[in-house]
Amino acid sequence: MSFSKAVSEDMQTIVPEQIQTGNRMINKNTALGLDLWEQTAIKQMSEESLQTLAHIYNRIEQEVHWPAQLYLNLIVLMGKPPP
Repeated sequence: MSFSKAVSEDMQTIVPEQIQTGNRMINKNTALGLDLWEQTAIKQMSEESLQTLAHIYNRIEQEVHWPAQLYLNLIVLMGKPPP
């Protein structure tokens, strides 16, 4: 049995209501991440959009692999203050 199959058998399917519940738990003053999504964007999603997002999360859980786009790291290079 593969690792991803073993993991996916123990996982519950993620549903839109769980995404909405998790979104309500996020501090409204949290800074934006690299994806630039605000809490209000998820709050305003249609049921169809939330279902699509849940499908993406479920695929990640099943495959035990994040989409390649999420491997990008953004680094802010700040100059040193003058002496």
